[in-house]
Formats: sequence, structure tokens, C-alpha cells
Amino acid sequence: DDSAADAARDSSLLTHEFVHALQDQHFDLLKLLLARPYNFDRSEAIFALVEGDAMNVQRRQESGETWARRSLEDIARQEEERFGEYRLQIGALFPPLLTETFIFRYRDGARFVEALRRARPARSADDLFRRPPQSSEQILHPEKYLASLQTPTGIADAPREIRINEEGFEAAGWRLTAATPLGEIGVRGLLMAGVASREATRASAGWGGDRACLFERPGRAPLFVWKTAWDRREDAQEFFRAYNALQRQGSTEAHGAFAPGGDSYMAWREAGVLTVVRLQGDGVLIVRGTEADIPAALQLAQQ
Repeated sequence: DDSAADAARDSSLLTHEFVHALQDQHFDLLKLLLARPYNFDRSEAIFALVEGDAMNVQRRQESGETWARRSLEDIARQEEERFGEYRLQIGALFPPLLTETFIFRYRDGARFVEALRRARPARSADDLFRRPPQSSEQILHPEKYLASLQTPTGIADAPREIRINEEGFEAAGWRLTAATPLGEIGVRGLLMAGVASREATRASAGWGGDRACLFERPGRAPLFVWKTAWDRREDAQEFFRAYNALQRQGSTEAHGAFAPGGDSYMAWREAGVLTVVRLQGDGVLIVRGTEADIPAALQLAQQ
């Protein structure tokens, strides 16, 4: 009856929150989540560990003895179905980047914790907090986190460090107001603003590293510079196509140059703002600002 269902739901939620209380008691969640310097990608990975651990315990309690008999694929499929309806509800209120990263913490975090429990049955989930994942890529692909454990430093398959000539921009009169990697989940969320979920997932899966910077200058429109690196050239090409599909949604004019199998670029104009998307080897560079600022920004971004 309704009262039994309410009691089961309350018990499930209390279990989830009790896990959080234990996490905080043993590992100081604020210290974990508010680590500096701020890194969006690493922060989302930590959030996914925290919420994923609690969700995993919650689901185990709800499922009882049947949980151990379910495959990781079945668990992932059921979680996607659960959060599919939720995505529609909050997606009506928030942009895809916020919607997808929020769901990621629970859906993919729970799958990550379960995958690690099964891969290392003799180890507790506490070990994950002692050596937490460093990127959303490691959450989405638990085998990459497991590979990192094979080295003393834990940096196997770590995100590539991407540098942008921030000092050069500041010398040219621009002030850096925000800078962070967005990570695989951030790339996926951004792409979902203009391409289908499956395509966004595929186009972000070869992520190797990135850095996004926002610069401001008195009397000028903000300047957005985003440099990305990919595992293979083919991955960079796939992201290049997907990001241009996203730009096509709101732009009124475009031009570009393409070399089969080589470097390419596209430029998109929208209400006085120009976005240039440049494919170079296994990297894609994106610069967005007023047209007069783009040439110098491209030159600085490639130094």
C-alpha cells in the first residue's frame, strides 16, 4: 500500500544520507570538494565518487540479494532509464551542461563504484576516497581509473595538461576571469545543446585533455578561448564535426576551409560575434569573440 511504499522510500533516502554522513566523518567532504585551484573536471569526478558511493549503497539496499546477479550493463541500462525522465524534467529548466553533469554524479558515479567493487572485491569503497579519480573520464571509463592504480603516482592515462598563453593575453590587455578544464562530461554537456545525446557521447569519448579560458577587457565583448586535445586524430575530427553541428544551430553565416585528412577550420557569425573552430592534428582550438579580436586571439592561443 501507499504507507509501505512511503516507508521504503524514506528508508532508501535515509540510507543515502547516512552514507554521506560517514563519508564526511572519515574523509572531510568539504576539503575534497573544495580543493584549490578549482578544476571543473576534477571537481565533477569527486562529486561523482561521493554521490556514486551513496547511490550504490542505496541501490544495493533496495535490490537486496538480486543485485549481485545483475550485470554492469543491466545496471547501467536501468539507471539510464531512471534518469531519462528526470533529464526531461530538469532539462526544461536548465541548460544541458548543468543537467548532464548533475545526472552524471549519480548515474555514472554509481556505475563507477559498482565497477570498482566488482573489479577489486577484496577492497572497500573507502580506498576510492584515499586515491580519488582525477577526471570525469575515469568515472565514465572505470578501466582508465584501474589503469592509473598500476603506477605509484597514479597518473597513467591522466588528462593531458593543456596550456594557453594566458600571460600573452594579459599583456595584450585582456584580464583572465575564469580558467578550467571541462573534461569529457563537460564536453558532452556542451555538445548536447545542439546535437543528439548519443552523438554528443560518442564525440566526447576520445577526450584527452582541455583548457577553457574566459577573458574580459573594458569596452570589448568577452573572449572565450578553448583548447582541446584528443586521444587520436580521428577523435579530434569527430569532435570538430560535432562542435560545428552545434554552432550551426544559431549562426546566420559560415565559411571554412577543409583539407581531406588534414587541418581544417570553420568560422561562424552570430549577432556580431564570430566563433572560429580550428582542427590541427589531434587538437581542436575554439575562439569566440568580436571579429576584430579574433585574429590576434588565434595567434596568441597557438603560441
